[in-house]
Amino acid sequence: YLFLIYIFFKFLFLKGYKKIILNYLILSGIISSFFAILGWMLIQFNINTSLVLVYDYPIKIGQSGRSSAFFETPNSLMLFLIVPLFLSLDKFFQKKKLKNLFSFIFIFLASVLTFSKSFLIILGLIICYFSFKKNILKKFSILFLIILTLIYVLISNFLILKKSSNFYKQLYNK
Repeated sequence: YLFLIYIFFKFLFLKGYKKIILNYLILSGIISSFFAILGWMLIQFNINTSLVLVYDYPIKIGQSGRSSAFFETPNSLMLFLIVPLFLSLDKFFQKKKLKNLFSFIFIFLASVLTFSKSFLIILGLIICYFSFKKNILKKFSILFLIILTLIYVLISNFLILKKSSNFYKQLYNK
């Protein structure tokens, strides 16, 4: 099954369909981002949909909710958006068109609204991309990556809960 998919895409890339496939990947990222942002906006008006995972979470913007679009979890959405995010960023630097910048910002916003820990890694990679592409601030970007890595480790290994949340009460039987 996976081998057939590999053969199919290899055939398409060798026949010159690379540009079309990359455009479809960016388009699928924009569509997923639309549903992620739509779901987050709806939860701000207390309209509960399957586009957002809702639970009591201490880090939030507005109403508590993490965008997941039609993916099972917000982390799945974030992992899916990585490829279109970097493809649209690279396309912007190649062609310098406003629509490519808009698609990057749109996908970036949806990535932020997933509130995924992976976003810190993506943010670090974007900073590396800018610093090495424009050949500026390489020492600063390496220091910033180290700080982001430390924050990622801290967030990954500690649980932050409100004492009034139901999950806290379940953990500590209060």
